[in-house]
Amino acid sequence: MVELKEKILVYWKNNEDLGRRLAEVGARSGVVLFLSYMAASTVSSFLIGFISGPAIQPIRSVGLQADRPDVRKTLNYRQVRKDVVKRNIFNSTGELPDESDPSANQERPMAEFNVNDKCNKSSLPLELVGIIYSANPASALASVKEKGYNIADIYRAGDPILGHEAANVYAVQPSRLVINNNGVKECLEIKSQKGRSFSSSPTRTTTEPVKSDPPPSDDLATVQLESSFVEESLGPGFAKILESGRLVPYNRDGSMIGFKLIGVKAKSLWKKAGLNSGDVITSVNGVSMAQPDKGFEFYTALQNEREIRVEYLKKGKSPSNISIEIK
Repeated sequence: MVELKEKILVYWKNNEDLGRRLAEVGARSGVVLFLSYMAASTVSSFLIGFISGPAIQPIRSVGLQADRPDVRKTLNYRQVRKDVVKRNIFNSTGELPDESDPSANQERPMAEFNVNDKCNKSSLPLELVGIIYSANPASALASVKEKGYNIADIYRAGDPILGHEAANVYAVQPSRLVINNNGVKECLEIKSQKGRSFSSSPTRTTTEPVKSDPPPSDDLATVQLESSFVEESLGPGFAKILESGRLVPYNRDGSMIGFKLIGVKAKSLWKKAGLNSGDVITSVNGVSMAQPDKGFEFYTALQNEREIRVEYLKKGKSPSNISIEIK
């Protein structure tokens, strides 16, 4: 046991000397590494400065400066703006269009209109389809269509003609439309049908049956209306009833046979009287509606009469009668 203990002490002493030596070697190695790092950094900095100087120098050469001037010192922004405007990509030629005289576009005053002048045939491409005449100019209506079109427009006195700003309606007369076309008196007249003129000739007391149509049925439906309702439905100058439904001239085989009812609104006088869109009124109290100037005959009868007999074609086909009593 004593010998073993002595061997352990000797081994411990030898290893302690070895550890001390290793510590000294490590310290010396650290110093060497630090000094090497510092030397390498110094050399690297020197080389970078030496190499970068000549590399940048050519960029600042005189020849390159001539092609790319120093913007901070030599650029003239006003000159650049002029050059950009001059080099307009939308107008590379620099040519400007001629400017029209503003005064040429100003609306010319309409020439003075003389109602007593001779009525010339209208120079406008218009055709008079029909007239609903009334002694009240505000109520008289004219249906006019442009040649080549099937849709007609409705005009009153004073209305401008659509598409012809220099022309307006002067008056709606029983068989023609008087137009003020830039001071010139022009007229549109309804074309006569089969040699018959639609002037203010005496009207027939009975309705001529339409060919191929059976005579009206003897069965007479009766409708009673309150006078207050009729008066309110007509409105001043027939304004309200014109809004609740429209009467337009209706032709068959080239001849006018009456007025067709279109655009009838619900709960209107037309509905209460038993008339609907598509019905064609041919006679009112024995007066034929086969003339364009008779469009207001039904309205006038509602205003002045207590009993009104109406002959009509239901949906434009079946002859029918209806009696309206106003109480």
